[in-house]
Amino acid sequence: MLRNIEAASAKIMSFFHKDEKEYIENLEIGCKIWTGITPIKTVFGNPEGSIYSIVEVPEYFASLENRTI
Repeated sequence: MLRNIEAASAKIMSFFHKDEKEYIENLEIGCKIWTGITPIKTVFGNPEGSIYSIVEVPEYFASLENRTI
């Protein structure tokens, strides 16, 4: 492990939160603590047929690849 996490907080949201003015203006916080977002996306992968399937992947499944849910 690169670092031990001493404290953390997390929020689940679908937009970028506007931080409080006091945090934005406080260089003590801004210079020591990373703030931001880490997007997590659910996407369809490449369809894989079973080992015994002789039928090609239908277009309606293949067209889903890389589309988000």
